[in-house]
Amino acid sequence: MKEIIAFVLFSILLTPAIAQEKVLLAAEDNWYPYSASISNQAQGLSVDIVKAAYDSVGASIAMDVVPFNRGMIQTKEGRYAGVFNAGLNDDVRRNYLIPRNHVVMSEQVVVARIGESFQGIVSFNGKRLSLTLGYTYPTNITSDPRNKIERAVGDLHNLKKIALQRADFTIIDRLVAFSILHKEPSLRQQLAIVGLLGSEPIYVVFAKTDTGEKARSAFDQGMDKINLNGALKRISDRWEAKLR
Repeated sequence: MKEIIAFVLFSILLTPAIAQEKVLLAAEDNWYPYSASISNQAQGLSVDIVKAAYDSVGASIAMDVVPFNRGMIQTKEGRYAGVFNAGLNDDVRRNYLIPRNHVVMSEQVVVARIGESFQGIVSFNGKRLSLTLGYTYPTNITSDPRNKIERAVGDLHNLKKIALQRADFTIIDRLVAFSILHKEPSLRQQLAIVGLLGSEPIYVVFAKTDTGEKARSAFDQGMDKINLNGALKRISDRWEAKLR
């Protein structure tokens, strides 16, 4: 009980400073159901969580909906205070401020044509692995010279390349795969989830600037708060129900 009271008092003391300036974030434009541009607005599970976190500490935010790679570059340059949805690798850790709290857990799966065999990451050796430009993937996969890495502008493009036999595999979030295949019956008839790589935390990562540091601090305070009061679980449960 003492810990909860201390946390609430700490948040109250910091809120006025946080609320003095608007936090400008880059939200990914094409990763539904986490974040996507719908009617020119950022919408999705990650969007709702990030908004709730900042709202809970009285911070004012704005979101530009941009291609993920552009958001990463412009956040690194300091145009945005932060960008999401980012996985972590060595390059991201070097170039961005990483918060204590992740936004969501992404279950990474492997998609191929129906009938294709997948026996772990060794199956990528000698095969065409199509990945999304700017996304982060396990370094042991992307740095393996035996893998023929290709890049495309989005998950849908990767899936279409496989259907057209221009690629053999892609790595994609499970919910994103379900969402795309639900909307694209022609792809659903040709493609299948053939393997599971594991789960990866997805973050808002922040610019190495004073504004980025303040935005990171406010985000962590907000995430602590919505986790404690149950708002985080309610948002996640609502989206899970929506996607069933």
